[in-house]
Amino acid sequence: LRKSGGGGRAPALGARMQLGGKEEKGGTSVLDRPTVTTASPESVTQKDKPYHVLLFNDPMNTREFVCEVLCSVFGHSKSQAYTIMQSAHSTGFAVCNTTDKEEADSQSAELGNNNLMSSVVQ
Repeated sequence: LRKSGGGGRAPALGARMQLGGKEEKGGTSVLDRPTVTTASPESVTQKDKPYHVLLFNDPMNTREFVCEVLCSVFGHSKSQAYTIMQSAHSTGFAVCNTTDKEEADSQSAELGNNNLMSSVVQ
């Protein structure tokens, strides 16, 4: 590589540049930062916190029935319902859904109405 006659150094910031026969001074601009608001811990309610609906292993009901209930209560696909059911069967429990407290309580109650053991945890 050959060095240019200028010693190979880049011009300093703010140096003058030739543009179309006019000399213009290089400049900088400042972008305004967007205003970010964060919620204080006092303003976070119980609704904002996630609640998990747990399904416990059930030796009384068939696996097919459990999958049907999971599909109807949570709207899961058959594949998702089978995975949740199998996890509950092998480990003792599985998370069916994560949502706000009211919906989690409602879904857990609906599982109970179908004779499935469930619980809501934060």
